[in-house]
Amino acid sequence: MTLQRTVGNRAVSRLVAARSRPGRGARPGVQRVGPILTPAPKAGTSAHPTLTKGATNNPEAVAEAQQKLATSPGGPAALAATGVFNDDTEAAVKAFRKKNGLAESSGEVDKATWDLLDAQGKSSVGRVERKWEETLAGTTYGMTSKYSYKIDDKKIVVSVGINFVADAAHPPKDLAAVVAKWKTRILARWNLFKAVKDDGAASRDIEFEIVATGGNTVQVIDADVGSDAGHWSVPDNEHDNGPAHEFGHMIGLADEYKQTLAEFQRLHPGISADDVAKAKRTSPAGDVYTDETSMMGMGALKPHADKAADPEPRHVREFVSFVEKFMGGTWEAKKK
Repeated sequence: MTLQRTVGNRAVSRLVAARSRPGRGARPGVQRVGPILTPAPKAGTSAHPTLTKGATNNPEAVAEAQQKLATSPGGPAALAATGVFNDDTEAAVKAFRKKNGLAESSGEVDKATWDLLDAQGKSSVGRVERKWEETLAGTTYGMTSKYSYKIDDKKIVVSVGINFVADAAHPPKDLAAVVAKWKTRILARWNLFKAVKDDGAASRDIEFEIVATGGNTVQVIDADVGSDAGHWSVPDNEHDNGPAHEFGHMIGLADEYKQTLAEFQRLHPGISADDVAKAKRTSPAGDVYTDETSMMGMGALKPHADKAADPEPRHVREFVSFVEKFMGGTWEAKKK
């Protein structure tokens, strides 16, 4: 799926004139791993890329499949996580598929295979390529979020590919300088968290990095035209929050404005009825709900001096879940 032109701040910026700032209840600094707060996946798709022998496969995805095959019940424990889809990997996939009632003749790691591997195995490395959709005020948008991760004894490193290219009609004078500034602002906003085991016996920092390959292409436009996930305006991103908001889409997060009641409550676990009422707005599509302070809501438009729009622990639950599955026990998201 390609990036939709209206995902991100371009849609948010249209709400500026109507915004107000209702009071919000205090947000806890620690949140247990619960529902993963990504948008609804596109029907029939997987969060993983399909893998086949002989194809151009993502090495982190292959290593993830290899580790999960080796750690599944009765799996080939000696299968090495090389990141290369070799003969041994194909044989292991076929055996795993046969054991789980799938067509043995196929050595493909497809959605059905990934679903079973996710349930039965564990890994310290992985690849996410999630096609997702969200509906804002009656209109559906979508994109594919892409990143890889690795867990070691100190941290989980999340590598997000963004290929920044100059817009042909309105190129920035110095693309490298603009991108360097955006990267600094993004990482300052997102590298705030760690995964903590609930008994306090272990922790892993959550460390994001931006790399040039393996992700989505972003057009950099030196014109005040608003921004979305695939088109970042230089004037529109002159404050810290704009790039950090668009980065949230790259790691699979939904917008938190103009949402349906059910989706807004899913994205804000435990939100009080009073705060839901304060978030209510009226639009041509009917009642919608907007978070005025969240990085993924209207907070993306605000100056950042008060830290009100920092990302929250709930925004990094998915990465905590990767650590939890690999390490065992119960883990929480917490600010460093």
